[in-house]
Amino acid sequence: MIRIADIDMNVISCWKAFTIANAVFIKGAKENQLLYSPSHQCLGSTVCEVRFCLILKANPKLLANYRRYRTTDRKANLALPPYATPELCRTPLSHVVLKTKILDMGEPRALLALAIDPPNLADINRTILNLKQMGALAIKSKGRECCLDGDLTYLGRVIAALPVDPHLAKLIVMGHMFGCEREAIIIAAGLSLKSFHARPFQDELNAFLSKVSWAYGSFSDCLALLNAYDLWQGMQLRGEFLRPGASREKEWAKHSYIELDSIREVHKLVQELQKRLEKVKICMFNADNYPKSDQSIVLKLCMASAFFPYYYKRNVTDDYEKEMDRELSGHDPFTTVVVSGLPSETNILYDDQIRNIFRDCSQNLKISYEGSKAYIQFPRTRSAVNKEEHFQDIPGECPTAMHLALKMRQIPRIQKSIVIRLFSSEESRIKMTEILGEIEDLNQGKDQKGFTGKKILGRGRMRLTKPVECTLRPPVMPSPANHVWRIHVTHVENAASFWAISNETHALKDLSFIQTCVETAVSQNTTPFLDPDDINVGQICLAPFRDLEFVCSFYRARIDEVIKTSEDVKVMVYFVDYGNVDTVKASELRIVPKSIQGIPMLAVECMLAEIKPISKSTTAVWDERASLWLKNRTLNQDFIAQIYSVVHGVVRVHLLPPDGSAKNSINETLIQMGYAVRAEEFYLSKQNHQLRAIYSREFDNFFVDDSSSVSCSTYSFNSKNLNYSRSRVQLKGPDSPLLLRFVALTRSGHTKGVKIEPSSVNSTALDLEPQNKHDRFLVASFITLNPSELDVTLRNTTLMPSIPGIMTMCLLLFCPAAELRASKDATTYTGALIGVGADSQTRSSLYPEEDIEMAFDINFTEDDLLMINEVRFLMNIMIDEGEEIPSDKQLRLQKKLRLLVFRLLEKKREYKEPEAYLNAYHWKMIPEEDLLKPDTKGCFNNPEAVVFPLHSGIVLRTKSTNNKLKADIMELRSLEQRLGAEGTPVVEAVNVECTLCEMFLKTYGNLQSHLASNAHFQNEMKIMS
Repeated sequence: MIRIADIDMNVISCWKAFTIANAVFIKGAKENQLLYSPSHQCLGSTVCEVRFCLILKANPKLLANYRRYRTTDRKANLALPPYATPELCRTPLSHVVLKTKILDMGEPRALLALAIDPPNLADINRTILNLKQMGALAIKSKGRECCLDGDLTYLGRVIAALPVDPHLAKLIVMGHMFGCEREAIIIAAGLSLKSFHARPFQDELNAFLSKVSWAYGSFSDCLALLNAYDLWQGMQLRGEFLRPGASREKEWAKHSYIELDSIREVHKLVQELQKRLEKVKICMFNADNYPKSDQSIVLKLCMASAFFPYYYKRNVTDDYEKEMDRELSGHDPFTTVVVSGLPSETNILYDDQIRNIFRDCSQNLKISYEGSKAYIQFPRTRSAVNKEEHFQDIPGECPTAMHLALKMRQIPRIQKSIVIRLFSSEESRIKMTEILGEIEDLNQGKDQKGFTGKKILGRGRMRLTKPVECTLRPPVMPSPANHVWRIHVTHVENAASFWAISNETHALKDLSFIQTCVETAVSQNTTPFLDPDDINVGQICLAPFRDLEFVCSFYRARIDEVIKTSEDVKVMVYFVDYGNVDTVKASELRIVPKSIQGIPMLAVECMLAEIKPISKSTTAVWDERASLWLKNRTLNQDFIAQIYSVVHGVVRVHLLPPDGSAKNSINETLIQMGYAVRAEEFYLSKQNHQLRAIYSREFDNFFVDDSSSVSCSTYSFNSKNLNYSRSRVQLKGPDSPLLLRFVALTRSGHTKGVKIEPSSVNSTALDLEPQNKHDRFLVASFITLNPSELDVTLRNTTLMPSIPGIMTMCLLLFCPAAELRASKDATTYTGALIGVGADSQTRSSLYPEEDIEMAFDINFTEDDLLMINEVRFLMNIMIDEGEEIPSDKQLRLQKKLRLLVFRLLEKKREYKEPEAYLNAYHWKMIPEEDLLKPDTKGCFNNPEAVVFPLHSGIVLRTKSTNNKLKADIMELRSLEQRLGAEGTPVVEAVNVECTLCEMFLKTYGNLQSHLASNAHFQNEMKIMS
C-alpha cells in the first residue's frame, strides 16, 4: 500500500471517485463549476487548487480504508493553481449585487468592499444601473435617490433565485404575467446553455435552412428553439423514440440538425427552473388554449420587455427605393442578388463558372451582365433545392434560393470559393468572337498589350443568359392601353398570388386545342419518353399531373430543377398553361408534340394590388383561412382584372366580379373579412402604374429592344480545351439592397456598426416592404462588442412584426421611465425620451449611455397613453402582490393584459413624418405645471419600488386655442406699437393680460418689458411656428 504522503496531489475536489475491490481511483484534479460565457453558461470542469490537495495530504484518515494509486504524472503538480478562483469572482456581478440586497446589510458597494478581492467600483455602479433598468432594483433606496443603490423589487428576488442571466429570468416573469410561462421557461433554458441547433462542417447551408424551418416563419431564434424543443418533447411523451429501433431518436436528431446531448441538458434545466419557481410561488396554471399566432406575438412582446434596451431599428436612407432600383439596374429586387468583380469587357464568358458557384442554391438561374457586375435572378416558383421533407421554404415574396445565396457570403469556407479563373487574352478574344460574331475592323479592338474587347462588345450593354434556350414564347401580357382585363383563374398559390389566362385572346381556345393534342398523342403513344440522363433545366416537356382522384393527365411543363438521388431522378416542373408546380419522376416525362410547340405559355402570374396580410401576423405570410377562401371563391372562375401595374412578368390587379362592381372586389372583401389591410405598392409598381396612366395611348407603339441580350446556351463551351491564365479573381458578394441593416436605438450604440451572428435565422432577413416607412425593429437577447469597440454582434435575435407603431408601443410599455415630447405649439405628442430617468435636483440623466430619443412616426394620442399606463399598472399589480396573488385573480389579469396589448397593436395608425426634438437627450424639459401626473396613492404596497412607473402626460392645446392665442399676441403687438407711436409714458396704465404666458400687465412699461423678454419670445415662437 502506498503511503498517504506519496499520493499525488492531483485529486478531485468534489470527491467524485469510483471504487473497485477496496481501491479508489482518483479521476484527477478536476472540479465541476458553473462557467459563464458572453452567450451562455454551462457546467464545466476546472483544475483543482493545491490548497485542497494539501488538506488531503494532512488528513490520512480520509482515505485510510482504500488502496491508493497514482493516475497522473507528478509534473502535473506544477500546473495546479495555488488557490481556486473564489465564487465571488466567478459569479456574474448582477447576481452578487442581488444577493447582497437580499442580505440587507447596507449598500452593495459597502458590503462588497469588505471582500478580499472586491469588484471595481465602476463595474458595481454599471451593474446597479443595469438592474434598475430591468426593474430588479427600484430607482430610489428607502425613499431617496441614490445612483449606487436601490430597493430590491419582487422581480429582483425572482432573478436572484434563478440560475440564469437576469434578462432571461425577467423573460420568465413576463411570461408569467402574459400567460405563456411554460414557453418562456423553455426559451430561457435554451438561451442559458449551448445551442442545440447543430452546424455540421461543410453542411452549413442545410443547417441554416433547418433552423429557419424550425422558426416556422416567425423570424425568431428564440421561437425556433421553442418549436424544436416542443416537437422533441412531444415525441418523447408519445413514446415514438421507444419503438423498435433504438437509433430512431439519433436518426431524427441528425435529420433535424439537433444535438441530442444539448437538448437533454436544456430539458434538465427546464425542470430545475420549474422547481425553483415553485419556491417563489410562481406556478403554471391551466390557462385557456390561446391561438398559436396570438401566443407567438405575445412571446415576442415578452422578449421585447425582457431584453430592453437591445432594440435595433431598420436603417434606411431617404431615397431607399430609388437607390435600390439604381443599384439593381431595374431588376426585380425580390429575386435578384448582385456579385461584382468580373472583368467588365468579357463578363459573359464566366457564365458557366458563376452558375457552378450557385448550383447549390438553384439550377434555374437567369443572369444579366453589366460591366463588372452580374445580376443573378432566381425563379419565383417554390424551390425544391432541399430534398428532405423537414425543410420548409422561407416565407415571403423572396425565394428561398435567394436567402441561401446571401448566406454563402457569411460562411468563410464558401465565401473563399466564390472565385473565377480568368481566361487568357487569346481565349477571351476567340470566345467573344464566337458569341457576338465577326465584327468589322476587329483588329482595332487590340492595343499593344493585347485584346481589350471594346469593339467585340459592340453596342450591347446588358447581356442576359439562361440555363437552356426555352422553345416556348412567354405568355402574352396585357398591353399598356388596357386598364381592364378579362381573365380565367387557373391556380391559386395564396391569398394574394394566383395564375390566370386571358379571356380576351384565343387563350381558352388554345388551351382546349393543346389538351386535345396532348391526349391524342399520349393515347396513341406518338410522343416518346425523354431520356432521364439527358434532361436539362429550362427544357419544355409533357409532365404528368394526378388530381385528387389520382387520375393522371399530361400537360405542357418546364423543368425548373433536377433532383438526383441514389434511387432515381426527379424533377420539379412548372405547368406553363396553369401556373402550378409539382415534383415528378424524370422517367415519366415526354416530348412535346410539334403541333403545339409554337403556342406561347398561357398562364400569367397575378397578384392582388395594394393589400398585404394583416399586421398581427407574425409569420409574414397569408392566413391559411384567407388562402382557402380565395381558392374556393376564384379557382376556375371568370373575373375582371383592373390592372394596377405590370412589373417583371407579374400583373398586379384589383380583382372584380364579372359584373365589374368595384364594391365587391376581392381586394376589398379580404380587408372587410379581417385577413388583409391596405398597403402601398413598392417603387417599381407605383412607377409603372403612373406610366400606364399617363402614357397608355403612346405605349401602343412602344417596345423594348432586347437585341443586346445574348444567350450563352446556344454555344457549347468545352472546358477541357479552354486556356485559363494562372490568375484568379475573388468576387464580391452576393449582396442585395433588400438585406436588412440595423442601427441601435441607444445613445452609446447609435454610432457602432451592427452585425447579426451568422447562425441566426435573421442573418439573411430581407426587407419585404421597402415602401413601408414605419419603423421596423429587431430585439437581441445578447450582444457582444468586438475588441475595437466599433461593432456589436447581435445573438439570438427576434424580428418584430411589421405593425405600424409597434416600436413606439414596446418602448413606452416596457421602459423604466419616459418623458414625452410635444410639438412646438404643444398640440400633439411628437416623441419621447426613454431611459432610467434623471436626477430630480441636477436634471442630469442617471444612465446617459442607454438613453433613447425617439420621434414618433404615428399620431400618438391621449387614448394611447391611457391604455399604455393601464397595461403598466396591471403589470405593477402582479409584481407588487408577487407570491400573494391568488390563481383566479392571476388568470383574470393575464387575460386583461393580453386584451389591452392586442387593442394597442390592432389600432389602425397612419404614417406621420417624425419630428426631431430640439433638445435631444435632455430630461425635465416640460414645466411641472404642464405635466399630467397619474395618481397611484394607496394602490401599491411600496409605491417607490414599482417596476413600471406610470408615464406623465402633457397639457396639450387644441388648434382653436392656438388660433386665439395668436390673435391675442397680435393684439398685444399692435397695442405696443400704437402706444409707442403716441408717446405714451411707461407708467401709463394699460391693464391687459398676456394669455400666452398667463401674466397680467398693469402699465405700458410692463407691456414693453414682457414682450421683449426671452420667456415670452420662446413661447411666441412655439405658437407662431
